Amino acid sequence: MASPLSQVIWDDDAIPFFAVDVENWKPGKRQVIDAKTPGFPVRSLEDLPEGDYRVQAVLNRYERFTLEDGRMLLAAA
Repeated sequence: MASPLSQVIWDDDAIPFFAVDVENWKPGKRQVIDAKTPGFPVRSLEDLPEGDYRVQAVLNRYERFTLEDGRMLLAAA
């Protein structure tokens, strides 16, 4: 079976996924995914039908670049 991340598509048939943006995450600090965490295509974990689910955590690291015009750009590290 393919990993959940590779199954993410942007239509109503998408597998449910939830995301948290973190910045300046410190060691020992917990990041929580709960009913308040936004999801797609369902908006909340509370809206998931009862069943068995696989969970995959993905952490993308970004570098911050300042452009000549002062704008900030985040790019995958």
